[in-house]
Amino acid sequence: MKVQVLTFRCLVRDRQGRVLSSSLNQDVMSCPEQPRGPLAALDRNLQDVKPGECRRIPLKAEEAFGLYDAKKVFPVDRGEFHHIPRVGEYVEWRGVRPRVDHLTADEVWLDANHPFAGQDLVFEIEVTSAREATRDEIADAISESEEGGAPGVGSRVPTSLH
Repeated sequence: MKVQVLTFRCLVRDRQGRVLSSSLNQDVMSCPEQPRGPLAALDRNLQDVKPGECRRIPLKAEEAFGLYDAKKVFPVDRGEFHHIPRVGEYVEWRGVRPRVDHLTADEVWLDANHPFAGQDLVFEIEVTSAREATRDEIADAISESEEGGAPGVGSRVPTSLH
């Protein structure tokens, strides 16, 4: 299996067929031999794709963005924020971007689950370009992995999917 650099259009649907996200993903490295992290199953399903190819890839919640974890919903003192955030807003907090779940008189409740956590998803992929990765690109991906990232599609999901 070869490591590829891909550009593809991606439509994400829930199990009822509703569109949740649409994006164009450029220069995404597909690393089928060591897919890890979120969307590793998507990475495995993008092996050896060719330009013009379309794939429909259903993933269970566990394979996509994980199950919803109630432990990732937690209170933070309102005083930690410069302004009172709105419910549904994403905020910077200690190096993560959780969503504001709800507010009380003294606390801001944050939800650090991925917005698609707990959902079975279908990824509709249309590959617009695919080429073999260079040694330098592979070395850069390994370096990124050692710095805490994960090689493969899961580490390079565009912000529209986060």
